[in-house]
Amino acid sequence: MTDTPASADATVLAALAAACGYHDGPDCEHCVDTLNRVRDKGMTDAQILADLELFRVDHNLWADVTRLRIELERATTERVALVLTSLGMTPTVDDDPRHIIEFRPDGWTIKHPLACRPRLFDCPVNRAAETELGTKRCPAPPPGRYECRAGDGDLVGMFLLGDRVDQAEG
Repeated sequence: MTDTPASADATVLAALAAACGYHDGPDCEHCVDTLNRVRDKGMTDAQILADLELFRVDHNLWADVTRLRIELERATTERVALVLTSLGMTPTVDDDPRHIIEFRPDGWTIKHPLACRPRLFDCPVNRAAETELGTKRCPAPPPGRYECRAGDGDLVGMFLLGDRVDQAEG
């Protein structure tokens, strides 16, 4: 990516945000990704600003794909539940409100509560884990499942590991 002053980035991001059909704030994942992608291809700020209509269409397509992916996931879940019910089986719904991280010898994974699942990569717990796990401040514990959360207040952005969870996951 070309080095540009933060003020230039802010100006171009503001223009992209104004054209964006799906914008979720100054750190809109798609706006930032679009800006990085076109700068890597050598586009100048003037060229980017001249092509805002193209970016608006791109943003709208990205938003539609994201929305459709979520709707498809929801519809699939509903159909599976309907089929299980019609077969006399009771589908189980995992509505555990906690974030549970599982450490394995080959890495880790987080099980998110239902509320996080539409936007997993925007989850503060996920971001904190990716940033801090494996550092001196936050070495990985022994393999197993643990409650976890992202810090708040003075601990904003920090990954906080809670108690070990011993019961089997359903």
